[in-house]
Amino acid sequence: MPVYHKTLLDRFGTFPQAQQILMICNELNRAESQVERFDYYQHHIILAMELMDFLIRDKKWQPKYKEILRAREMLGQYYLSSDKDLKNYTDNLIKLSPEAFRMLKPGNKITNS
Repeated sequence: MPVYHKTLLDRFGTFPQAQQILMICNELNRAESQVERFDYYQHHIILAMELMDFLIRDKKWQPKYKEILRAREMLGQYYLSSDKDLKNYTDNLIKLSPEAFRMLKPGNKITNS
């Protein structure tokens, strides 16, 4: 599989967890905005999957490794599915990083567990 985010390949692990999650969510938002163009929709899902792969390799996500792998698997299902509503998926992905969650949902509180 080709690497689309070549400039991020080595740098992705240097970003804070919240920023990594938000970068993935950004690709998912782009996918959702291209739902009428299935090929574009799938392309942005592929880009999000690539960022998820970078996330999986990042050691700071080790405590949430199983959740990240499951999220990657679910993203693959969206790629193949006719269900194009990514809102619930994105909301749950954001909850993996309490800081990202607080950034996007300032009235909510979440604790690290």
